[in-house]
Amino acid sequence: AMARRFDEEVFVSLTDQLLDDEVMTSSTASRVMWSSAILMSMNDAAPSESTNSEVDQKLIKLFSDNQNFSMANSNGMTILQERQVDVFHHMGGVLLSSKLTPIDASSAMWAMAKTSYALDRGIFDFLAESLASKGILENSTTRQVSQALWACGKMVAFENPMMNAMAVVQGRSVNTDCYDVDNEMEGDTTFEEHAGLNPPYMKSVNKYLKFLIENRELMTPKQTAQSIWAIGRLRIYDNSMLDKMGEIALSVAPRCNAQEIANIVWGLSKVGYLEDDVISQLIRCITTSTKLTNECTCQEAANALYALGRLQIRDEESFSSLSAIILNRMQEATSQAIANALWAHEIVDLQPPRELLDCWAQENLGLVAAFGEGFSGDKGGKGGNKNK
Repeated sequence: AMARRFDEEVFVSLTDQLLDDEVMTSSTASRVMWSSAILMSMNDAAPSESTNSEVDQKLIKLFSDNQNFSMANSNGMTILQERQVDVFHHMGGVLLSSKLTPIDASSAMWAMAKTSYALDRGIFDFLAESLASKGILENSTTRQVSQALWACGKMVAFENPMMNAMAVVQGRSVNTDCYDVDNEMEGDTTFEEHAGLNPPYMKSVNKYLKFLIENRELMTPKQTAQSIWAIGRLRIYDNSMLDKMGEIALSVAPRCNAQEIANIVWGLSKVGYLEDDVISQLIRCITTSTKLTNECTCQEAANALYALGRLQIRDEESFSSLSAIILNRMQEATSQAIANALWAHEIVDLQPPRELLDCWAQENLGLVAAFGEGFSGDKGGKGGNKNK
């Protein structure tokens, strides 16, 4: 895993031996999970966020089959995905019965989140609670804690799907109003609006954030971006905590890359961050730097525009610069990225570049748009409709 070299035959052979090992430490178990996650992500064996719906259906089938964790001849999963489930389930049992260190808990949480492994959520909850305990948390590093926080943000995507799976098993109706944390055009859905969707690890998340704020001088750009991204995913509405995380973001901004800036403003926008000047300063780190402008992808520019739109910040200079980034990389732009950029322009009542409109129309309607003067409506700046 460290050398980033993957061989399926070697992987299967080694995991065969590990599954037969009856004496294993928590350190070994977490290393196996971390290494497996790295290798499987290299091989595209782990499901990505874009394939969560397919994974949900497989999980529902698994629960329906008497929670059979032996994945041989299972429901359309690849051999490696089957092996991942067997290995993670086995290693999880080791972690449950062992004394954990901060790196054990953090690495295993990261591995479960990285591979979207949600079958043993009780193990994830146990790891999160263990890391948040006083004896372990006070001996942790900001890297380990921010990594665990990121994992919680990733795992929240499975809260409703997994509840639906259990409903199927118990013969109850399935909730189709899924808590879709990846739908960037959604409204301000919160845990409180979905009964039972406050996962156990949320108590640990608050402790993680307090730890990171107390150790803010040790936070790196990557750790800051991971943490604020997770705040957005978890919908943490605590203005005092958000203000402090915003201050940390500004302090590390000069060392951030474009992706980190985009993740930070995206996360803050998801929780209605109130400091418009901070958001504008962060985005200008991209738009005023030739290096960051050149490395910024269409998706990152679209996410930054989306953040401006969601927070209803009518920063014409930033809108123009970010739109230019998308236009210069139009061949890389997805229809969703373009739609987000257009949506952001509409929310703050700014005319989008004609090329964006034409590209969206051609992508979605199969024609070149012949729009007039652009969007109209009553959205102008602050006071517009955030959920449009």
